[in-house]
Amino acid sequence: MQARRVSPLVAALLLGFLAWSPTVWTGGFSYDDREVLEDNPVVAGTLPLSAAFDRDYWHHRGDAGHWRPLATLSLRLDFAMWTGAAGYHATNVLLHLGAVLLLGLLLRELRPADERLLWPGLALFAVHPALADSVAWISGRTSMLSAIGGLVGALGIARSRASVRASHWRAGACAGLGLALALMGKEDGLAFAPLFVLLAARRSRAHALAAALGSAAAVALWLAARKVALGVALPAAPWAPLGAAPLLERLHASGKAILEMLRIAVFPVGYAPSYDAGDLPPVGAAARVAGVLGWSLLALALGAGLAGLRGAAPGRRIASGSLLLAAAAVLPHAQLVPSGEVLAPRFLYLPLLFGAPFADALAPRRGRGRGRAVALALLLACVPLAWASARTYASRASFWRAVLAASPHDARAWHGLGMAHWEAGERAQAEEAWQRALELRPAYSRPLSMLAAARMEAGRLDEAEPLFARAVALGPENAVARANYGKLLLELHRVDEALAMYARAAQLEPGRGAIWRGLGAALSAAGDEERARAAFQRALELDPADDLARKHLSRLPAPDPPR
Repeated sequence: MQARRVSPLVAALLLGFLAWSPTVWTGGFSYDDREVLEDNPVVAGTLPLSAAFDRDYWHHRGDAGHWRPLATLSLRLDFAMWTGAAGYHATNVLLHLGAVLLLGLLLRELRPADERLLWPGLALFAVHPALADSVAWISGRTSMLSAIGGLVGALGIARSRASVRASHWRAGACAGLGLALALMGKEDGLAFAPLFVLLAARRSRAHALAAALGSAAAVALWLAARKVALGVALPAAPWAPLGAAPLLERLHASGKAILEMLRIAVFPVGYAPSYDAGDLPPVGAAARVAGVLGWSLLALALGAGLAGLRGAAPGRRIASGSLLLAAAAVLPHAQLVPSGEVLAPRFLYLPLLFGAPFADALAPRRGRGRGRAVALALLLACVPLAWASARTYASRASFWRAVLAASPHDARAWHGLGMAHWEAGERAQAEEAWQRALELRPAYSRPLSMLAAARMEAGRLDEAEPLFARAVALGPENAVARANYGKLLLELHRVDEALAMYARAAQLEPGRGAIWRGLGAALSAAGDEERARAAFQRALELDPADDLARKHLSRLPAPDPPR
């Protein structure tokens, strides 16, 4: 009796579970997880659900040009259900397995006659170690939420029937809904629009047109929602490392990043969890060649994908479309618009998802037992690599140590490691890390302001004041440094200077309730009770759970009744 074969989809889900389920008990709060969660009134539930749609994803910490309401709502659900990191990580694993499931169902619609034991491309997407940046990092779930929304729309289009006259309207509705969900998860969900059109075109031109119109409507609504919530329609990253660089310089850096992305996709070892511009080949002939080569390979992939769509067999068209979409999914990270990071492994989430059928087409076919065994062995080897990659996200300290292992002269990473030590109560180690960051980058405002904060906490106000003054001079847009300096100035009874610091901090980060509370305290000290009351009320609007602001407000005399 012949043994029953394991479904390719079930095999991919089992591999994915094996690769990522350990993060539930080994993962912690890493990188900026705590910043996303702590003091966030939308996540904490002190503001209504609708607040997730009317503000920046980082509004409580300083706007970053991100409108991701689905991510905020998913974190709010976790916050209500769990007290530690384990529940958040369990949600991340389920989200990734959900994306694998939806991709497998989509591939089944496109290739129902496929009888191979595994779809290697799908399995590779399930276990690829670089995806730890999305699966093992709590805040990285935005990529998975975007993917799930887009795949729901794609599956609806794939299941529409060409023989039904009105089914092209279903294709349009699925495209609109799927793209809207993808964009509410993360901005690069825009890459699903061409997938919807390609899938609909398999049915008829009417289906393709309906999918294009539905996608256009979703983009228009997304831009309008961003405009209302953020005041700007197009994505903007105010702290982009290459924000001030000219376009040619940004393209050169992104070319090197594209080449490194390809390297990580093929050989996922020895990579950093976050890249600054200096972490890529910075100077010399190798750097120039890398930039040009990266863009050349991307252009080649786009051209080959387009060429393969014309008049080819169905299987080849699927592989060509996969290559085209995977290459197109890289473009949102190509610094055409300055983005918040030069390169991070999570940038590979959508390219690997879209590239699964292309990787599958490269795998050995049925009948080549040795080749299939090699492919299976490589997939199984990815599992322990995924475990190793996931350990990077066990804590904030482990994340920054991984960055420093790849780039020991990264001042930003030394500052991050200092913050990890500070949170752990390791004050001496924190100050050593911040001093190292300043040795590498003397004009770096953030570690300087934290050194000042450490002096202030220790009661050494005379040492803290010049450090804060220098931090503000070096980083005039560092709102946290200004707010902390304002607190120190209040303690020194320099009320007018404290007012100026807090007022500018509130302009820089208007969504941070603690700054408005500090401004209220400074206004109260200056005797301006009316404006102090307004500042405390603003702090409570931003975070209704701010008991300190409420206490300050209760101490103010009641306003005069209207005449």
